[in-house]
Amino acid sequence: MATENTQPTTAHKLMGTLEGRWRTQGQTVATKDAPSIKIEGTDTYEWLPGGFFMIHRVDVRMGTDDAKTLEVIGYDVATNTYLTTFFDNLGNTGSYRATVHGDVWTFQGAADRATLTISDRGNAMRAHWERTDDGVHWQDWMQISLTRL
Repeated sequence: MATENTQPTTAHKLMGTLEGRWRTQGQTVATKDAPSIKIEGTDTYEWLPGGFFMIHRVDVRMGTDDAKTLEVIGYDVATNTYLTTFFDNLGNTGSYRATVHGDVWTFQGAADRATLTISDRGNAMRAHWERTDDGVHWQDWMQISLTRL
């Protein structure tokens, strides 16, 4: 994700719509093997100095488990997409490629994807997550609502 920009572009600045601390609530979708799990906590998005990268911290409780994640989000001028890399408290790491169209952000990973819709003049977000085992068939995974604090 090399860049020759000395100043953040308009695309970089679009990440600013995420900036702030958010109350996070939602639940996973029940399956034949697992019940729905309640999700509660906070998400925080903040700029890394320079305005090229956004740091995203997730601190939620999923049922009885703590889920903590650190994610770095940046913009790749060459591919006109946002790239993210995350690390969590269970030793997982992964990445997503994201695009934005108006108030809708779409994140695509290898085995999961999300559609994040911003509403209420930037004070609310809804995320719909899906998972796949084979890269072809997608199943609903979780629904999340975020409210700006």
